Amino acid sequence: MFFENNVDICVKKQEQINYNRAYQINNGLLYHYAKCETLWSILESDSFFARNIRFSNDSNEYMTGRDTIEHFINEVDNLDHEQKNEILRLIRENPMMYFMVCFCKDGDLLSQWRGYAQNGVSIGLDFTDGIRNGQELREHLEWFCVLNNKKYQQTQKTKNKASSKNKYYIDNKTIKFLQMPYKVQYISKEDRIKGQIEEILNELWTQTEAEDQVNKLLKYIPFIKDEGFSEEEEYRLIFDMEFLGESKAHSKAVRSKKMEYLDSESMKKPYINVEFGQPENKISDVKKIRFGRDAVAVMEAIKRSDVSKNLILERNDKREGICLGEGSNQEKILEIIEKYIESPGIEEQDKIKIKIWCDGHLPIRKIVVGPGEKQREIKESLEYYKDTVYWLRYIDVEESKIPLRI
Repeated sequence: MFFENNVDICVKKQEQINYNRAYQINNGLLYHYAKCETLWSILESDSFFARNIRFSNDSNEYMTGRDTIEHFINEVDNLDHEQKNEILRLIRENPMMYFMVCFCKDGDLLSQWRGYAQNGVSIGLDFTDGIRNGQELREHLEWFCVLNNKKYQQTQKTKNKASSKNKYYIDNKTIKFLQMPYKVQYISKEDRIKGQIEEILNELWTQTEAEDQVNKLLKYIPFIKDEGFSEEEEYRLIFDMEFLGESKAHSKAVRSKKMEYLDSESMKKPYINVEFGQPENKISDVKKIRFGRDAVAVMEAIKRSDVSKNLILERNDKREGICLGEGSNQEKILEIIEKYIESPGIEEQDKIKIKIWCDGHLPIRKIVVGPGEKQREIKESLEYYKDTVYWLRYIDVEESKIPLRI
């Protein structure tokens, strides 16, 4: 489901709090493994490619979740035979409009290098960097926007000339998700609904209004995986693209302007491009800057300057570094802050540590270059590249500690 107003924000936040066992959030970096070609596409577009779950690397993977939900329904006591059959029909007819981006807790895992990123990288992102003072982890959410596909953008460009709206808007509306990556639950085929997964499914079923119970279970299908993959400690960012408009027909029309296709293995595999943040904030000026516990001196210096006149300066003791709010003048603000950091009033040891991040861009904090013959060259090219892109300037680039085996 996508969210567009404050009421829906409250609903989504409460859902995450109520079902915190099902929707577990990682506090810290999560790593996305990718080949170098994909890495450069991600960095240059400042967006992720979210693939449909039916066409992931393991095309039968979604069946584990679907079979588990079916098994659970068959075990529910307060449903008669007819009710169970109707629910099972809905499960089997689910169109699987789930698009996902996958992450691991470990950024240097041999099985991931072999399976997904040979001669590639792992991209470390922090989706919890925006947590405020007094806010709990389970209350935190981030905005994501689904971009229009290239074909539709080109059509709009012909009509409206060059405009940032061509990238985001359809009939003056965007498709935005309020979401977080959630932990995947692993099950064995022998003990299909025992232990943690049984508790989670029971929670989703018993603590939900009757008319929404089946839908709640269907949405959990992408978060169930066979225990053979448990080493990955996977988290998934899921975008449900089924209901996007006023009707099924309208939803199909919207999807046709959002979905792209990758030619692979004699198929056209559907995916969507997803940006971090909210489009309407990116075209206005920066309104807020957050200062972490290591940047208090910088905040005090800026308070005394003309720069702070139209800005909200917020101290955040839960984090380190400086984070600029979304805005079209981010790069200019960043350059001004860098000058303050270099000023004599800031201690030398603090100058080295302070990093500046930019909201509205992918929250990349580290890139690990995997084992490979060109590992050092790839690392060097990333070092050069990140210095030319202001929102990437402060990321760390490291080499994998796993030795190359030829």
